[in-house]
Amino acid sequence: MKKLLFMLTVLATLFSLISCVDGAINLQKLDFYPTGDNSYVVAVGDGKHLEKIVIPKTYFGMPVVEIEENGFRNCERLERVTIPNSITSIGSMAFASCQKLKNVEIRDGVTSIGSYAFLGCISLESIVIPDGVTHIKSGVFEQCKSLESVVIPDSVESIGHNAFYQCESLKRIVIPDGVTSIDQTAFYGCKSLESIVIPKSVTSIGTRAFDGNGSFISIKYRGTEEEWNSINKENNWIYRYDIIYNYDGE
Repeated sequence: MKKLLFMLTVLATLFSLISCVDGAINLQKLDFYPTGDNSYVVAVGDGKHLEKIVIPKTYFGMPVVEIEENGFRNCERLERVTIPNSITSIGSMAFASCQKLKNVEIRDGVTSIGSYAFLGCISLESIVIPDGVTHIKSGVFEQCKSLESVVIPDSVESIGHNAFYQCESLKRIVIPDGVTSIDQTAFYGCKSLESIVIPKSVTSIGTRAFDGNGSFISIKYRGTEEEWNSINKENNWIYRYDIIYNYDGE
Protein backbone atom coordinates (compact mmCIF):
# COMPACT_ATOMS: atom_id res chain seq x y z
CA MET A 1 0.00 0.00 0.00
CA LYS A 2 2.81 2.42 0.92
CA LYS A 3 4.58 1.57 -2.34
CA LEU A 4 1.38 2.33 -4.30
CA LEU A 5 0.94 5.67 -2.54
CA PHE A 6 4.59 6.50 -3.23
CA MET A 7 4.18 5.74 -6.94
CA LEU A 8 1.01 7.85 -7.15
CA THR A 9 2.81 10.74 -5.47
CA VAL A 10 5.70 10.46 -7.92
CA LEU A 11 3.32 10.40 -10.90
CA ALA A 12 1.42 13.41 -9.59
CA THR A 13 4.66 15.33 -9.14
CA LEU A 14 5.84 14.46 -12.65
CA PHE A 15 2.50 15.51 -14.12
CA SER A 16 2.73 18.81 -12.27
CA LEU A 17 6.27 19.42 -13.53
CA ILE A 18 5.28 18.59 -17.10
CA SER A 19 2.33 21.00 -16.85
CA CYS A 20 4.59 23.75 -15.52
CA VAL A 21 7.13 23.17 -18.28
CA ASP A 22 4.39 23.19 -20.91
CA GLY A 23 3.04 26.46 -19.50
CA ALA A 24 6.52 27.96 -19.44
CA ILE A 25 7.13 26.96 -23.07
CA ASN A 26 3.75 28.45 -24.01
CA LEU A 27 4.65 31.68 -22.19
CA GLN A 28 8.05 31.91 -23.85
CA LYS A 29 6.45 31.75 -27.27
CA LEU A 30 4.28 34.82 -26.64
CA ASP A 31 5.31 38.45 -26.87
CA PHE A 32 4.25 41.00 -24.25
CA TYR A 33 4.37 44.75 -24.70
CA PRO A 34 3.90 47.27 -21.88
CA THR A 35 0.97 49.65 -22.34
CA GLY A 36 2.40 52.41 -20.17
CA ASP A 37 -0.44 51.87 -17.75
CA ASN A 38 1.06 49.08 -15.64
CA SER A 39 -0.37 46.39 -17.91
CA TYR A 40 0.56 44.38 -21.01
CA VAL A 41 -0.61 43.68 -24.56
CA VAL A 42 -0.04 40.13 -25.87
CA ALA A 43 0.79 38.73 -29.32
CA VAL A 44 2.00 35.38 -30.61
CA GLY A 45 5.76 35.97 -30.94
CA ASP A 46 7.49 32.69 -31.85
CA GLY A 47 4.43 30.56 -31.07
CA LYS A 48 2.88 30.30 -34.53
CA HIS A 49 3.40 26.51 -34.46
CA LEU A 50 1.44 26.03 -31.21
CA GLU A 51 -1.84 24.08 -31.30
CA LYS A 52 -3.11 25.33 -27.96
CA ILE A 53 -2.60 28.73 -26.33
CA VAL A 54 -3.69 29.78 -22.86
CA ILE A 55 -3.15 33.50 -22.48
CA PRO A 56 -2.01 34.31 -18.94
CA LYS A 57 -3.79 36.79 -16.70
CA THR A 58 -0.54 38.42 -15.63
CA TYR A 59 3.01 38.93 -16.82
CA PHE A 60 5.67 39.85 -14.26
CA GLY A 61 2.89 40.60 -11.80
CA MET A 62 1.02 43.03 -14.05
CA PRO A 63 -2.28 42.28 -15.81
CA VAL A 64 -2.46 41.26 -19.46
CA VAL A 65 -5.37 43.37 -20.72
CA GLU A 66 -5.32 43.36 -24.51
CA ILE A 67 -4.69 41.11 -27.51
CA GLU A 68 -2.78 43.07 -30.13
CA GLU A 69 -4.21 43.80 -33.58
CA ASN A 70 -3.15 40.94 -35.88
CA GLY A 71 -1.63 39.41 -32.74
CA PHE A 72 -2.32 35.76 -33.60
CA ARG A 73 -3.15 36.14 -37.27
CA ASN A 74 -2.25 33.22 -39.54
CA CYS A 75 -1.38 30.80 -36.72
CA GLU A 76 -1.88 27.87 -39.04
CA ARG A 77 -1.75 25.11 -36.38
CA LEU A 78 -3.75 26.83 -33.65
CA GLU A 79 -6.80 24.77 -32.63
CA ARG A 80 -7.72 26.09 -29.20
CA VAL A 81 -7.29 29.35 -27.33
CA THR A 82 -8.35 30.43 -23.84
CA ILE A 83 -8.72 34.15 -23.16
CA PRO A 84 -8.73 35.09 -19.45
CA ASN A 85 -10.99 37.59 -17.70
CA SER A 86 -8.12 40.08 -17.41
CA ILE A 87 -8.41 40.76 -21.16
CA THR A 88 -10.74 43.66 -21.97
CA SER A 89 -10.00 44.12 -25.67
CA ILE A 90 -9.35 41.77 -28.60
CA GLY A 91 -7.72 43.71 -31.43
CA SER A 92 -8.82 43.87 -35.05
CA MET A 93 -7.90 40.75 -37.04
CA ALA A 94 -6.37 39.26 -33.88
CA PHE A 95 -7.09 35.65 -34.94
CA ALA A 96 -7.82 36.17 -38.64
CA SER A 97 -7.07 33.22 -40.93
CA CYS A 98 -6.39 30.75 -38.10
CA GLN A 99 -7.94 28.06 -40.25
CA LYS A 100 -7.69 25.19 -37.75
CA LEU A 101 -9.03 27.19 -34.81
CA LYS A 102 -12.00 25.20 -33.52
CA ASN A 103 -12.47 26.23 -29.90
CA VAL A 104 -12.29 29.75 -28.45
CA GLU A 105 -13.09 30.35 -24.80
CA ILE A 106 -13.55 34.04 -24.03
CA ARG A 107 -14.00 34.71 -20.35
CA ASP A 108 -16.16 37.57 -19.04
CA GLY A 109 -14.09 40.73 -18.91
CA VAL A 110 -13.80 41.32 -22.65
CA THR A 111 -15.82 44.39 -23.65
CA SER A 112 -14.46 44.99 -27.15
CA ILE A 113 -13.82 42.60 -30.05
CA GLY A 114 -12.19 44.36 -32.99
CA SER A 115 -13.32 44.25 -36.60
CA TYR A 116 -12.50 41.03 -38.47
CA ALA A 117 -11.04 39.52 -35.29
CA PHE A 118 -11.96 35.96 -36.37
CA LEU A 119 -12.16 36.48 -40.13
CA GLY A 120 -11.67 33.24 -42.04
CA CYS A 121 -11.55 30.94 -39.00
CA ILE A 122 -13.16 28.25 -41.10
CA SER A 123 -13.05 25.50 -38.42
CA LEU A 124 -14.65 27.52 -35.61
CA GLU A 125 -17.87 25.73 -34.61
CA SER A 126 -19.34 27.78 -31.77
CA ILE A 127 -18.81 31.01 -29.91
CA VAL A 128 -20.19 32.61 -26.76
CA ILE A 129 -19.75 36.36 -26.91
CA PRO A 130 -19.12 37.55 -23.35
CA ASP A 131 -21.56 39.75 -21.52
CA GLY A 132 -20.16 43.27 -21.64
CA VAL A 133 -19.52 43.45 -25.38
CA THR A 134 -21.75 46.22 -26.74
CA HIS A 135 -20.99 46.13 -30.46
CA ILE A 136 -20.42 43.17 -32.77
CA LYS A 137 -18.17 45.01 -35.19
CA SER A 138 -17.70 44.67 -38.93
CA GLY A 139 -16.66 41.25 -40.19
CA VAL A 140 -15.86 39.83 -36.74
CA PHE A 141 -16.94 36.30 -37.74
CA GLU A 142 -16.88 36.73 -41.50
CA GLN A 143 -16.35 33.48 -43.41
CA CYS A 144 -16.44 31.28 -40.32
CA LYS A 145 -17.92 28.58 -42.49
CA SER A 146 -18.27 25.89 -39.78
CA LEU A 147 -19.90 28.18 -37.21
CA GLU A 148 -23.14 26.54 -36.05
CA SER A 149 -23.87 28.22 -32.73
CA VAL A 150 -23.57 31.83 -31.55
CA VAL A 151 -24.69 33.20 -28.20
CA ILE A 152 -25.22 36.97 -28.30
CA PRO A 153 -25.46 38.57 -24.83
CA ASP A 154 -28.02 41.15 -23.70
CA SER A 155 -25.29 43.80 -23.56
CA VAL A 156 -25.03 43.99 -27.37
CA GLU A 157 -26.55 47.11 -28.96
CA SER A 158 -25.54 46.77 -32.62
CA ILE A 159 -24.45 44.17 -35.18
CA GLY A 160 -22.04 45.54 -37.76
CA HIS A 161 -21.52 45.26 -41.49
CA ASN A 162 -20.61 41.70 -42.58
CA ALA A 163 -20.46 40.56 -38.94
CA PHE A 164 -21.55 37.00 -39.85
CA TYR A 165 -21.02 37.17 -43.62
CA GLN A 166 -20.90 33.70 -45.21
CA CYS A 167 -21.28 31.78 -41.95
CA GLU A 168 -22.61 28.92 -44.02
CA SER A 169 -23.40 26.49 -41.19
CA LEU A 170 -25.38 28.90 -39.03
CA LYS A 171 -29.01 27.74 -38.79
CA ARG A 172 -30.59 29.96 -36.15
CA ILE A 173 -29.87 33.33 -34.57
CA VAL A 174 -31.52 34.90 -31.54
CA ILE A 175 -30.89 38.62 -31.35
CA PRO A 176 -31.45 39.85 -27.77
CA ASP A 177 -33.51 42.77 -26.57
CA GLY A 178 -31.42 45.90 -26.58
CA VAL A 179 -30.02 45.58 -30.11
CA THR A 180 -31.09 48.65 -32.08
CA SER A 181 -29.35 48.20 -35.42
CA ILE A 182 -28.38 45.37 -37.78
CA ASP A 183 -26.03 46.68 -40.44
CA GLN A 184 -25.96 45.86 -44.13
CA THR A 185 -25.07 42.30 -45.19
CA ALA A 186 -24.61 41.35 -41.52
CA PHE A 187 -25.85 37.80 -42.20
CA TYR A 188 -25.37 37.70 -45.96
CA GLY A 189 -24.58 34.29 -47.44
CA CYS A 190 -25.58 32.26 -44.36
CA LYS A 191 -26.79 29.43 -46.58
CA SER A 192 -28.15 27.23 -43.79
CA LEU A 193 -29.97 30.00 -41.92
CA GLU A 194 -33.58 28.97 -41.27
CA SER A 195 -34.81 31.40 -38.63
CA ILE A 196 -33.83 34.59 -36.89
CA VAL A 197 -35.46 36.14 -33.84
CA ILE A 198 -35.54 39.95 -33.93
CA PRO A 199 -36.50 42.06 -30.88
CA LYS A 200 -38.73 45.09 -31.15
CA SER A 201 -35.86 47.25 -29.91
CA VAL A 202 -34.41 47.13 -33.47
CA THR A 203 -34.95 50.43 -35.31
CA SER A 204 -32.87 49.85 -38.45
CA ILE A 205 -31.88 46.91 -40.66
CA GLY A 206 -29.29 47.50 -43.37
CA THR A 207 -29.44 46.60 -47.03
CA ARG A 208 -29.40 42.85 -47.78
CA ALA A 209 -28.80 42.00 -44.14
CA PHE A 210 -30.15 38.44 -44.58
CA ASP A 211 -29.77 37.95 -48.34
CA GLY A 212 -27.69 35.42 -50.23
CA ASN A 213 -29.13 32.46 -48.36
CA GLY A 214 -30.17 29.14 -49.80
CA SER A 215 -33.49 28.78 -47.98
CA PHE A 216 -36.60 30.79 -47.19
CA ILE A 217 -35.88 32.38 -43.82
CA SER A 218 -38.46 32.63 -41.07
CA ILE A 219 -38.18 35.98 -39.29
CA LYS A 220 -39.68 35.87 -35.82
CA TYR A 221 -40.35 39.42 -34.70
CA ARG A 222 -41.18 40.18 -31.08
CA GLY A 223 -43.25 43.26 -31.89
CA THR A 224 -46.43 44.02 -33.81
CA GLU A 225 -46.79 44.34 -37.57
CA GLU A 226 -47.11 48.10 -37.11
CA GLU A 227 -43.83 48.22 -35.17
CA TRP A 228 -42.16 46.08 -37.83
CA ASN A 229 -43.28 48.46 -40.58
CA SER A 230 -41.79 51.41 -38.68
CA ILE A 231 -38.26 49.91 -38.81
CA ASN A 232 -35.93 51.69 -41.22
CA LYS A 233 -35.21 48.97 -43.80
CA GLU A 234 -35.62 47.88 -47.41
CA ASN A 235 -39.07 47.44 -48.96
CA ASN A 236 -40.75 44.20 -50.04
CA TRP A 237 -39.68 42.15 -47.02
CA ILE A 238 -43.02 40.34 -46.94
CA TYR A 239 -42.27 38.82 -50.37
CA ARG A 240 -38.80 37.61 -49.41
CA TYR A 241 -39.28 36.25 -45.90
CA ASP A 242 -41.86 34.50 -43.78
CA ILE A 243 -42.48 37.06 -41.01
CA ILE A 244 -44.10 36.04 -37.73
CA TYR A 245 -45.28 38.94 -35.56
CA ASN A 246 -45.65 39.06 -31.75
CA TYR A 247 -43.26 36.12 -31.34
CA ASP A 248 -42.77 35.24 -27.67
CA GLY A 249 -40.72 32.03 -27.90
CA GLU A 250 -37.01 31.55 -27.27
